Amino acid sequence: MPFWEEILHPEDRAVVRDRAEARQRGDMLPPGRQHRVFTKPGELRWVVFTPILIDFEGVPTILGTAVDVTDRKNAEEPLRTSLEELRQNEEHLRLLARR
Repeated sequence: MPFWEEILHPEDRAVVRDRAEARQRGDMLPPGRQHRVFTKPGELRWVVFTPILIDFEGVPTILGTAVDVTDRKNAEEPLRTSLEELRQNEEHLRLLARR
């Protein structure tokens, strides 16, 4: 599959391309970043992509691994919502305690 056009989610393409170009220039960037990608059947998944810069036949090339973190990402949202509800309840209890 062509990487830029078919695999990457449209909203992630620019940042991935900018980071790839920076890495090829030799800029030091933190490894591992989450991106949305499409599988061959068209399913949207989240991956953590960890790239390294290598020399391939005299050309700076990015080699990387992608680890699917979709299940973890999907589990984070309900946890974030629960934490926000807990904070709101704590604030409500503080207000009641002051009265």
